[in-house]
Amino acid sequence: MTAEKEKVFELFRKGRQLYLSQQFKEAARYFNAALKLDPEDGPSATYLRRCLDPEFVKSHSMPGWDGGYELTSK
Repeated sequence: MTAEKEKVFELFRKGRQLYLSQQFKEAARYFNAALKLDPEDGPSATYLRRCLDPEFVKSHSMPGWDGGYELTSK
């Protein structure tokens, strides 16, 4: 893995930890930083969209949320 990819992975990992802790605004900063290094990073793009979606944040800001995501359309 290149040094740049390692940095992207580390930013994503930190962002995901914050995401799972329901700290969506802070997580979005990490996903955004990862995408600045690698605009094609699909996982960071997916998690960033969720963090910036007010409906997602509202419906997933509850005690006991385990980080799960349910697809509602194709």
